[in-house]
Amino acid sequence: FKDSLQGNLSKQQDVYILDIDPEIGKGQIRYIDLQPGLQVFDFDITLVEDLEIPMDCIATETLQFLYCLEGDCYHQFEDSDEVRSIEEFQTAVAHSNLGLQSRLLLKKGQRVVLNSIYVNKKEYFDKFSEDSNPFSKKFQSLLHHIGSKPKHFHSGRHSLKIAEQLKLLLNIEHTNEISEFLSQKGRYYLILA
Repeated sequence: FKDSLQGNLSKQQDVYILDIDPEIGKGQIRYIDLQPGLQVFDFDITLVEDLEIPMDCIATETLQFLYCLEGDCYHQFEDSDEVRSIEEFQTAVAHSNLGLQSRLLLKKGQRVVLNSIYVNKKEYFDKFSEDSNPFSKKFQSLLHHIGSKPKHFHSGRHSLKIAEQLKLLLNIEHTNEISEFLSQKGRYYLILA
């Protein structure tokens, strides 16, 4: 992944920013490690060539929650010719077992603003298995159902509420690092919810 998107990597507070090399396109990718088992990638890029991003090399054993704020992007499993579209303002969820590659496909010449939240199933969701309340039981049942399949892709609904949160995230300015990070973290949890 890092080899296919070359550029200048910098760190601002707890956010890593990769400015794309002009030969590949323009824009940047932001990475935030919110907590163990929860990582966020925000793409705001326009490419000069089509690009495949292998999602499993970013993080394995995860559920990937995707939201396309601008443009269109596509998802494909390596063992299938089927390509699924993620339209502007649409949510999607992807999962594949270890060893089965899953990838995002981004087309050249189109600005794509994409939010991708990677949730490690074991690390992040283990705390729900300790609870015995009805929500936790239903949630564990859903995770087991998804995890029992070698691959899973679900195109969700279109959501302007998520768009509002992401627009606020992209333009966030606070007086100090702590309030900025807490505000960002809170908005990402709202998006995940």
